[in-house]
Amino acid sequence: MRLSTKGRYAVMAMADLARRQEGGEEGERAVSLAEIAARQ
Repeated sequence: MRLSTKGRYAVMAMADLARRQEGGEEGERAVSLAEIAARQ
């Protein structure tokens, strides 16, 4: 399956959010793009 660059970044962001939730971190507040980028 081919993904565009934008699609690839979207998948990476969703995976990061899933790992964050699995890790037991706060799930109630919004996560900024800067926070996701810092973890990449």
